[in-house]
Amino acid sequence: ARQIAIDARMADAPGIGTYLRNVLPNVIASRPSWRFTLFGTPAGIARQGWNALDNAVIHELDAPIYSVREQLAMWSARRTHFDAFWSPHYNIPLVVGAPLLVSIHDVIHLARPEYTTNRTKRWYSRTMYEMVRRRATAILTCSEFTRLEFLRLVGPTRAPILVMPYGVDGSWFQDAPRTPGAGSGSSKSKTPYVVCVGSLKPHKNVGALITAFATLLGRIPHDLMIVGRAEGLRTADPSAFERAAACGDRVRFVGEISDSALRALVAGAAALAHPSLYEGFGFPPLEAMAAGCPCVVSRAASLPEVCGDAVLYCDATDPADIASQLFRVITDQRLAADLSKRGRARADTFRWSRTVETTLDALDYVVAAPRLSER
Repeated sequence: ARQIAIDARMADAPGIGTYLRNVLPNVIASRPSWRFTLFGTPAGIARQGWNALDNAVIHELDAPIYSVREQLAMWSARRTHFDAFWSPHYNIPLVVGAPLLVSIHDVIHLARPEYTTNRTKRWYSRTMYEMVRRRATAILTCSEFTRLEFLRLVGPTRAPILVMPYGVDGSWFQDAPRTPGAGSGSSKSKTPYVVCVGSLKPHKNVGALITAFATLLGRIPHDLMIVGRAEGLRTADPSAFERAAACGDRVRFVGEISDSALRALVAGAAALAHPSLYEGFGFPPLEAMAAGCPCVVSRAASLPEVCGDAVLYCDATDPADIASQLFRVITDQRLAADLSKRGRARADTFRWSRTVETTLDALDYVVAAPRLSER
């Protein structure tokens, strides 16, 4: 039987974790004759229910992501003959001789180095991307944009690069009340609102959104709800809190919430604003489109590739344009209804089953490839 190793440590994370939770168990179920070894903590793997998979075992690994410890800990994997090692992120094991399948979600550290103030982190990311370019047997990217960015910023590869767009969970399509404010979970639950899903990392551009929203305070009754991590980020945009404070209680930071609470909040919003400057894919607008929530999205990076003609685009570098497009979708009910309909149709084309199929194709290719020592 084929022996496949998978780094499963990021299963609880947003973004990459969503990808792993939807793809990893389905890949394992699709190859019942293969044996899978999941690198991670028993507790973390049990939270996903993956410890119950018949053809999977756990290799305990609790070393932090991006650390020297993770490389040293994976040294023990050399004692096991793996036909492939699947790394769902660019922090590949440098000491495992098995053919590597690597998933690349973005190359923001190279494309926008100004967002990474730590020199060590910049060196680490460039070094690891280069090692992916040299050592990977196959590479998966979540968008054509990211594929081209990898080639532009890292360089050409001998390994094939397959594009595997993400999917959207079926729960986002469930009919939900379109009453603005539904699901906000606050004493002002009847107040209509705009929602933004994203951390305060600079590339998410939340500060510009708040600046734009401030110009609309006297023209609309809506609040702005910002969902995502706002504290403890080394590269957080400090101006966001200052700009929000100037808006009084019309801007609220909701923080990190459960999946069900997020779906309810997005479904009840008058619009979702996503003015990001750089995205390898962009889950928030895709999920909002599935929920029937009209979206205002920046015309940047991978977002037009994902959103197509189902959203209203804005210039993320121009708060006046962000405000103008938000005002349009909030005040034009016919436009909002059209975007809602087109958004659902567009989101319905993004299926996790396609992501799983592409991943399986890549694994089939990798296990048939020679090991590094045989090249």
